[in-house]
Amino acid sequence: MTFSDGLQAFIAEEVTRESIYTLLEKAEAVRYGSADVTYSGNAFLVTFVADTAVLRHHHVADWPEVRVPLAEFIQRLRAWAE
Repeated sequence: MTFSDGLQAFIAEEVTRESIYTLLEKAEAVRYGSADVTYSGNAFLVTFVADTAVLRHHHVADWPEVRVPLAEFIQRLRAWAE
């Protein structure tokens, strides 16, 4: 699975009007120097590490870990929010 496919699946299953601002806040915090940050949602666990968002599915055992460049993650979430 490409990171783009994994990110699209994450957005479709996890992102809501309620979660978008929390996700962006956590991603931006890491981008600007905060220590590693985690977000646990209904379907996914997201770990923000340095310049990467690591996506793991809570319920699908064979869903591969997806590593998304942090800048791409933020850009795609901002586009979704518009």
